[in-house]
Amino acid sequence: MLQVVGRYLSKAKSQELLCRNALLILIYVLAFSIRLFSVLRYESVIHEFDPYFNYRSTIKLVTEGYYEFWNWFDAESWHPLGRVVGGTVYPGLMYTAAALFRISTFLTAHIKLRDVCVFTAPFFAGNTAMVAYLFGKQLKDEGTGIVAAALMAIVPGYISRSVAGSYDNEAVAIFALLTCFYLWVRAVNLGTVSSGVAAAFGYLYMAASWGAYVFISNLIPLYVIVMVCCGRWVPGRVGNPQAAQDSSITNAVGMSLLVSGSIRYRFYIQNGLTTAEVARVVLFCTASFWLGLLALTGVTLLCVPLPVDFPLSAYRIEIALALTLVPLLWLAGGLMKRPLRIARWRFNTPSPATGLRQILIGAFDWGLAAAVLYVLMPDQLNNGFGHFLAIFVIAQIIGLISHVPGGLGVFEAVMLAGFGATGNEELAAPILGALAVFRVTYYLLPLCGAIVMVLQREARGLRQKSLLSPWFTGLLPSFFAGLTLVSGAVLLFSGATRALPNRMETLREVLPLSVLEVSHLLASVIGMLLLILARGLQRRLDAAYVLTLVLLVAGAVFSLLKGIDYEEAALLTLLAMALAPAHRLFYRRASLFSTTFSLGWILAIIAVLGCAVWLVMFSFKHVDYSNSLWWEFSFHEGGAPRALRALVAAAAAGMLFAVASRAMSSNETEAFKIMRQLDVDYVLVIFGGLSGYSSDDINKFLWMVRISGGVFPEHIKESDYLAKGDYTIGPRATPTMLSSIMYKMCFWEFGNIMTENNKPTGFDRVRQTEIGSKDYTLDHMHEAFTSEHWIVRIFKVNDPENRWG
Repeated sequence: MLQVVGRYLSKAKSQELLCRNALLILIYVLAFSIRLFSVLRYESVIHEFDPYFNYRSTIKLVTEGYYEFWNWFDAESWHPLGRVVGGTVYPGLMYTAAALFRISTFLTAHIKLRDVCVFTAPFFAGNTAMVAYLFGKQLKDEGTGIVAAALMAIVPGYISRSVAGSYDNEAVAIFALLTCFYLWVRAVNLGTVSSGVAAAFGYLYMAASWGAYVFISNLIPLYVIVMVCCGRWVPGRVGNPQAAQDSSITNAVGMSLLVSGSIRYRFYIQNGLTTAEVARVVLFCTASFWLGLLALTGVTLLCVPLPVDFPLSAYRIEIALALTLVPLLWLAGGLMKRPLRIARWRFNTPSPATGLRQILIGAFDWGLAAAVLYVLMPDQLNNGFGHFLAIFVIAQIIGLISHVPGGLGVFEAVMLAGFGATGNEELAAPILGALAVFRVTYYLLPLCGAIVMVLQREARGLRQKSLLSPWFTGLLPSFFAGLTLVSGAVLLFSGATRALPNRMETLREVLPLSVLEVSHLLASVIGMLLLILARGLQRRLDAAYVLTLVLLVAGAVFSLLKGIDYEEAALLTLLAMALAPAHRLFYRRASLFSTTFSLGWILAIIAVLGCAVWLVMFSFKHVDYSNSLWWEFSFHEGGAPRALRALVAAAAAGMLFAVASRAMSSNETEAFKIMRQLDVDYVLVIFGGLSGYSSDDINKFLWMVRISGGVFPEHIKESDYLAKGDYTIGPRATPTMLSSIMYKMCFWEFGNIMTENNKPTGFDRVRQTEIGSKDYTLDHMHEAFTSEHWIVRIFKVNDPENRWG
């Protein structure tokens, strides 16, 4: 036996294999062990809030299964809002830890779930190092792979996100990211079906594990660009219906390379095209899109001067030359007989004839879009198509660079500035009207048509793939919430505008005036209530479902009674018909007044109400205001009074709900009231002042202040927590900071602790300062538990005192 081993090891290849494997084992051990210091130095705990939430989610998944986890509403997270877990997490981490736990249980290892979660990150750090070796080997050779694995094992940025106890998405996501890149390159090199399927599953795992999968969605097409330019072209034809759907959605959503690539790949791959052929189509269309826009912009700016007060107008010629240079270089690249070399890369550009066709078609497409809007613009701005085109293409470029979907808001702002209409209401109104019609004709109508076609296509596929039903039904509550929000906005906007005279004449013959007035008022109130109930639908509340269904039907009736608005009635009726069979999706039984609203949701409601106010002022600007307007009732002359009364009634409905569900803040007395209202018994904080753990709640407290200040600006102001602009808990800390419940819980009895030699008691090792307040009392809670190194502190809320005692 020893002789066989000796003969085997005497060979050079065997020695090389042994050394390489030994190095890889050492790298794996290093990657794993170097991430254990946090556990050895402090405690074996889950760090921070998000990792602990992930741990709780994993417990839910392991103990109750997939469906309960997916439909779980966690009232203890994102306090006081709560969290719909199924729609707000990337479950790859939880699924991975649950799989590891079940495997260990099957093998009778009897490892606790908490320990599995604590050591998931170091375990996958070693796996990531091994994938880095495979990636380097795939790209060049085994030596490159070993160097890549060694660097991946010790890179500080990765260590900080993968230490033991850091049970966050990055624990498995970095591994998934690198695996996705490796499998993609391997699939491109091998070109086999199995390698392509492996790459697809690698991307699926990445997308399920981390929100940064968007990086891969952008980088893989860039990688394809390199492959195409290196000469790996595969001929193929594409279909116009898919191209039309792709272009319509891309125009409205933006991010053309990502969106176009995703949609075209989805459709074309089903028609027999290969990945390389799809990549060729996407890159060719995207290049034509940008080359045409840059060429048209450059030539237009060379020929047409910009307004003097337009930003960067003084550099018009320089900008025009720079933009024109890009398509010229593209054409010049086609004249080169040899591929263009940049370092080790070789690029093949299309022939000059093909490149010229790209530029001309792209420029013609943009010219037609500009012509559509030019026809809609008011006559007083008619300074020639060239002048208009210069402002239009600049606005389009800025809108595209902003990556706002469709350039919404950015494009309009630049157009107003280009025509000197900023702040000029008389000039801005017709321009905004033309832009609104342009949005409808060039963006909204094609988008709606494309969505209908896509939904029809996907619905046929969903009927054949029942495995997708949990995913599809999981999206429906949010979908219905969005439509309900839109329906509420429609009712408010309708109530704020003038009714059509011929319809009012018809109503006058069949309805009493009182019915019309009451219907107009109630329609606007229903619109505001639908804005509020949309949040309840998003949280899958049963009461929100029932009330929304009733209000949609009532809103449709009132829309007919207030002005024969059959368009609104049809929209509300269709939504009610779609919502009616979906009752099983709204299963949570909770009070509507316990519904919490995110800052974004509050801003959306305020924005809709603000638009309604503006519509009232704009629609009836010819009517002189007087107090008597509130008491005028008439079929033909009562439009302004009805709109005012409806607007005030809608605002009053929203304010009543806000007052009923208003939350208090933030010192101990006010916090106690909130805790009693929410039936809170215990409060947990993470504190690092003794151990030196820097990711504690005090370091994150300022974000809580900013979030609370955004929702309750009348109660919470960030400046009250800052000492001359500095965030500190030391002697200079503000009274508001020192009286906050966060400060009191974290530093309770900390003022009596000596943390370092030659330092006073109460010296915070993280903030490197003596705390500002040491002698204080807790009146409404008391300490229930503090861990060995004070990292975990739990306080119990006192029971309310007997008022008669």
